[in-house]
Amino acid sequence: MWLRYTTLSSISECSPSELSSEKRVDRLSRSIDEASRDDPDLICLPEALNLGNTPIHKAGLVAETLEGPYCTLASEKSSENSEYILLPIIRRSGDMIYNSAILFNPSGEIEVIYDKAYPTISELEAGISPGRSSKVFQ
Repeated sequence: MWLRYTTLSSISECSPSELSSEKRVDRLSRSIDEASRDDPDLICLPEALNLGNTPIHKAGLVAETLEGPYCTLASEKSSENSEYILLPIIRRSGDMIYNSAILFNPSGEIEVIYDKAYPTISELEAGISPGRSSKVFQ
C-alpha cells in the first residue's frame, strides 16, 4: 500500500461587517498568500465564506456565481501557487441558492462542487436548497 503525506492549511477568516466585499476578498488574498508560504497541498477556507457577517436570512444577497469574486480569487491563487483550494461559499446557480464547497485544482480549474445535502433549518428558511448527492472523486 502506498501512502502519501498531505500538508493542509486552514484559514479562519473573520471579516468585520464594516469591510466591503472587495476589501474582504483582498484580505482573503493576503491570507491565502501567507498560508501558501508553507507549501500546502490543500488550503481549506471556512464555510459560507462570502456570507461574512451577513445574517443567514439574507444569504441570497451575497450568493455568487462561479464567476464571482471569491471563485475568481480561488482559481487564480490555486493556479498561481500550484495547490488545491477548498472554497465554501453561498452559491447561486440559476434561480437556486446553495451552500457549496468548491474544490479548485492546482491548474485553477474546478475539480468538484459539493452542494450541502442537509442544510440547517435556518438555511432552508433562507432559501438555500439542499444538494442532490455526495461527490466522490480522485
